[in-house]
Amino acid sequence: FYGRGYHKKGGLHASEFISEQMQQAGLEHFFQHSYFQKFDISVRIYPKKPVFELNGQTLEAGKAFSFEMNSEKIRGNYKLIRLDTCKSYNYNDHITLFADKSIIPIINSQQEKLDLFKSRPVFVSCKTLPAWAISTTLQPLRPFKGYILTDLLSTEENMLRIKIKPGFYKACPVQNVAGIDKGSNGKFIFITAHYDHLGQICDNYYPGANDNASGVALMLDL
Repeated sequence: FYGRGYHKKGGLHASEFISEQMQQAGLEHFFQHSYFQKFDISVRIYPKKPVFELNGQTLEAGKAFSFEMNSEKIRGNYKLIRLDTCKSYNYNDHITLFADKSIIPIINSQQEKLDLFKSRPVFVSCKTLPAWAISTTLQPLRPFKGYILTDLLSTEENMLRIKIKPGFYKACPVQNVAGIDKGSNGKFIFITAHYDHLGQICDNYYPGANDNASGVALMLDL
């Protein structure tokens, strides 16, 4: 099902499969004459492969670096200056750095909480990359925020060539799937699981076995 996202309509194919399983189990339609509740959502996507070269080495999105899905587009050559190794941070020591638009600071998870770093492009160094999260077009674009594996960084300065541009899927068709097994006492027990997942982001495919294909499988088994 292509990761059950918008890519190749994987989510819709998955919902059709779930409805077939409900029908085989003898469940009645929950909605009027249907298992489906159809609607559209707007999704921010990244249709083109990102350009990301760190110190002359091409790195792969989702494996060596990632970024917030509601980030603004970014393009150019930058010098990455590491602040993530600072035990304490003093803005006055880096006034020149923040005035130079050709420089992007690399910060740590503690510095990430400072408002100062929420108003400009930054990278956060990390031992493991955070999970991707789908962003809707209702969320405003923010200054670019990326994540990069600490082990890939040199001690101080790093050179970066980058090109990342978001796109939009304005009316992505989705549908809830629900069936009902009517009892006799008038009470309801709801058993739910979300079947959608990331699908494909950039060139990476995310099958989502534990988010949440396993939960859907358990629900259908019940």
